[in-house]
Amino acid sequence: MKKNPIALAIAALAFVGWMIFLGFEARQKSNPVVVSRAQLLVSQFEVEVDLEAEPKEPQPAEVTVRDVLYSAEEPKPKGVIAVTNLNRTQGYVGPGAYLLPLVRHGNQFEVAGYPPDPGLPAFHEPPKPRIYPLTSNVRQQYQQIRSP
Repeated sequence: MKKNPIALAIAALAFVGWMIFLGFEARQKSNPVVVSRAQLLVSQFEVEVDLEAEPKEPQPAEVTVRDVLYSAEEPKPKGVIAVTNLNRTQGYVGPGAYLLPLVRHGNQFEVAGYPPDPGLPAFHEPPKPRIYPLTSNVRQQYQQIRSP
């Protein structure tokens, strides 16, 4: 039985095309941002702010609140607020709008951390709190978490 070289070439091209497509899709979907339900559980406020540059200074960063998405107590944060631990967070990807889950300490705020996990031993150093770039995907996840 003679094998058809044209059929083999078509199958090889289809295979290579499929591998290229899968590689492209994997690259597009890598490192998705996942909003932490546990972090939102411990936050008292969730606000939308604009960050121009990655905060690196150890002193409290001043940010302007664009919108309060959730408030567990009054008074709601408004205007310019001081966030004490913004330089010790993860999730900054560049200038733009961000979702910050916050807790209040006196007249200052800090990005909420994660609650202790009863199934895991205590960390020597707790994980860094996360801030979320306000993309359509993050908005959709947030609305699913906070919807009644």
